[in-house]
Parts: sequence; C-alpha cells; structure tokens
Amino acid sequence: EDWHALGAAYLAYGYFPEGAACLEHANSLKPNDAIILSDWARCEERFGRLKEANQHYEQAARIDPTGVGRNNWYRIGRNQLRMEDASSAEASFRRALPLITAQHE
Repeated sequence: EDWHALGAAYLAYGYFPEGAACLEHANSLKPNDAIILSDWARCEERFGRLKEANQHYEQAARIDPTGVGRNNWYRIGRNQLRMEDASSAEASFRRALPLITAQHE
C-alpha cells in the first residue's frame, strides 16, 4: 500500500516516470488491484506510452468492469484517438457507457 501511495503522490505532482516505477513495483506486490493498474496506466499515458497504458487500463477494466472499468474504457478510447484509430476508439467509448463523457465522444 505504501508503494501505491508513493506512486500516486508522484503522479499527482507530475513526476510520471518515478510514479510509474513505484506503481509497477506496487503492482508486482498486488497484481490484481485495478486501482494500482489504473494509476500506473495514467503515469504511462502522461509520458507518451499509450499502448502500454491501454494494456494496463484494459487489464484493470477486466478486474473491475463496473467500477474503474468504465472510466478506463473511456481513457482507452481517448488514447486510441490520439493514436488515430477512430474505429477502435468508438468501440471503447461504447464500452464506457453510460458515462456522460463517453456519450459525448
């Protein structure tokens, strides 16, 4: 839990590589925690590792499909748009419904 807290603090203050390293370690200690995976993905997303981020978002969404999962499908769709993959993004946004942000996309 301490590694997760430290990684989340790094994420909050913009130290994304450091946050990702802490969250990767936290994930190795607690591999089925959707929140750790989501936070790790957010760090990776911030410094341009979109494919890796989407892999972690998707893994977290499979673990917790109704909780963080819907938000993660929205984030996956957003990253797919950044990678200019509109058809995959549309499918991801549909999986994120009923989130209002996904409805707008």
